[in-house]
Amino acid sequence: MHLYQAGTEFPVYRRLLTAEGSLDQSLSYWGLRKRNKFTKPYLIADHYDPQAHVLLDSGTYALNNNPAAAPDEDELNEIADHYYDEIVAPNLERLDYFVEFDAIRLNPDHQMKRLPWLEEHRAKAVIVWHPGQDLIAICENWPNVAIPKDAIDDHLAHRLTRVAKDTGVRLFGLGITKPELLQSVPFHAVTSTSWLSPSQFGDTIWYSGGELRRYPKKMKDRARKRHRQEFIDAGYDVDLIEEDDSTEVLRLSIHAWSRYVEKLNATRRGVTPNPSTPPEQNTDPVAPAVDTQALEARHGEVTTLAPWNQPEPPVIRSKEHITDLQATLLEMQTSRVFSRRRVEETYGDGELDPVLSEELDRLTKMIGAKAKADEASVSISIKASQKGAAETGLISRLFGREDATQPRALPAAFHPQQDMNIVDADVIED
Repeated sequence: MHLYQAGTEFPVYRRLLTAEGSLDQSLSYWGLRKRNKFTKPYLIADHYDPQAHVLLDSGTYALNNNPAAAPDEDELNEIADHYYDEIVAPNLERLDYFVEFDAIRLNPDHQMKRLPWLEEHRAKAVIVWHPGQDLIAICENWPNVAIPKDAIDDHLAHRLTRVAKDTGVRLFGLGITKPELLQSVPFHAVTSTSWLSPSQFGDTIWYSGGELRRYPKKMKDRARKRHRQEFIDAGYDVDLIEEDDSTEVLRLSIHAWSRYVEKLNATRRGVTPNPSTPPEQNTDPVAPAVDTQALEARHGEVTTLAPWNQPEPPVIRSKEHITDLQATLLEMQTSRVFSRRRVEETYGDGELDPVLSEELDRLTKMIGAKAKADEASVSISIKASQKGAAETGLISRLFGREDATQPRALPAAFHPQQDMNIVDADVIED
């Protein structure tokens, strides 16, 4: 896979990439239009090193991402003609590839007129696929097909892998540098400006322990301290790096991306790279492979293998299964916390590991959820409703008519002793 570093319409970036030996370079036509009035022919040979491999990107992603700011249809047709006739055609022999001018607002008839010319130069033309188009048909008819960065997801990534295998198409990723996508999709080449983020956003990008590491601005001091000796061993000026010297931090980024692409290509070829930078002592320890047969022999029927070590995926059907799974996940998370704690202890100088804090928070939430699930509680809910007028109330309908009557006091009990004190007398009237 080739990584064409973008942004080379700026001479300072182009010269830096060339000086650092990063010769796969991408030129954006739309970006170039903002800097060049094209008063004279623009020739790649006059601006790029003879050893540089140049991919010409039309740059229409900016137009498609904001159609309202794009030129009107007539002007857009003229720009497309200028791109093909004044930029691509004179430099065709010097270019590795060129990406079609795929502006959404471009007149479809105007696009169709270009098809014969694109067909004539199909070996270097890169046709852009957009969602809604027939991916298989395009890949069968064109040798080079580009995928915009906003269009790709996990489902499309799996589909691209199958299509590339079935059709033999060369896939190009426009602005795609997510490691998981680069590892899962067999791209022939990708373009990206990610290498410029250290000078634009204050990031620190470095390749260490076999991984590409990107630290945001808020973590740069900790990262630079951690990799300080590696910077020195690689020949970089740590004082300039700590001063945020734009050139020096970009040199780190170029080196990191180059090493990452080397590893990626070696992995695809089935070759295990031998990195000059040893793995970090503070990287996450990798769990050794589990010998399930030995584990079964050692524990017999006493201990059950964890679900991830069983030959078949566990079946979760009952409440007991869910309880066992929760306990297993809790044990896994606890192990991760202690693993990160051992990593933190290697930092020294009281430095804290932000990953450990996140794992602790996650463990606390899991414990709370487990405790809440274990709480025994019983509740009874009675729902009753009554439509229209009724002769009796709700209580009567539930428990009987007599229960709805007003309770009356019981008659007083009869006591014979009280009659003994009663004196018989006649009422004398005046």
